[in-house]
This record gives sequence, C-alpha cells and structure tokens, in this order.
Amino acid sequence: MRVALGGVEAAFRRWGSWGAVHRLSLAHPLAMMPGLGRRFRFRDWPWPGSGDTIMKSGHGFVDGPHRTTYGSNARYIFDLSDPDGNYVVVLGGQDGIPSSGAFLDRAELFRSGKMVQLSLRPEIARASSRHRTRIDPSPPMNDRMIVVNRTFGRAARV
Repeated sequence: MRVALGGVEAAFRRWGSWGAVHRLSLAHPLAMMPGLGRRFRFRDWPWPGSGDTIMKSGHGFVDGPHRTTYGSNARYIFDLSDPDGNYVVVLGGQDGIPSSGAFLDRAELFRSGKMVQLSLRPEIARASSRHRTRIDPSPPMNDRMIVVNRTFGRAARV
C-alpha cells in the first residue's frame, strides 16, 4: 500500500491536480479532420469526477494526462410535487449546429453545476420563454402530400 501510494503522491506532485490530468474536450466530429479540424474544437477543460462519482466521467487505462471518453451530458431534477420545481441543463447547449446562437450556450452552466428552472405551468412557461414554436398540421392536398427534393429542387406527389 505504501509503495502504491508513494507512486500516486509523486504523480500528483508532478501534475498538481486531478483536472490537470483528467480533461474534457468538447469538439464536433469534424474536429478529427486534417487542416480544418481545429475550427471544430470548442472547449478543453479540467474535469472533475471519475467512474464512481457524482460528476461521473471516465477514461480507459492511462498513466498520464488524458481526455475523458464518457460521462454525463445532462442533469435533470424533477420535483413531482411542485410544477415549478424542475431544473435541467445539457452539457453542450440547445442546438448542435456550430453557427447557432444556442450552440454551447449551456456549457458553462453545466460546468459550474448550475441549472435552468423550468415551470410546467403554461402561463409561467410562456412568460419566461423568449421564443415560441408553433406546429400546425397543414390541410391535405387532394389526399396527397407534396414532398420537395431539396437536392434537386423538384416536387413529387406521393
């Protein structure tokens, strides 16, 4: 045990903290592309946790600095006795498109352990929302739908 702890102590003296060794990298799959890939690497943070902690994150067998290979990507708390007692956060953001204003918009909240409160009461949800999405089914056209092929710009009846 002393020998094993002696090795760990030396490693922590060398690196200074768990986060200096255990890193979270937020990147798009295109980050692996030669040349342009660096434009798709967004965050590189020291990351807490391990496979057995609340801030769960993990890695394979390593003996030095490494990237996490899995971990939680969302947190939810729902108090079923209170329609306003709902808290959520996703690691990246509300949108996966890098050019979107909602891309990575929740990353700092997730990192700091904070969450967004959501109400299940419609009047409060409406009042606290900046955007509204309305989905209306369109009336059928002669019992057929028109499907637009965006690649060629042609319409076809189905």
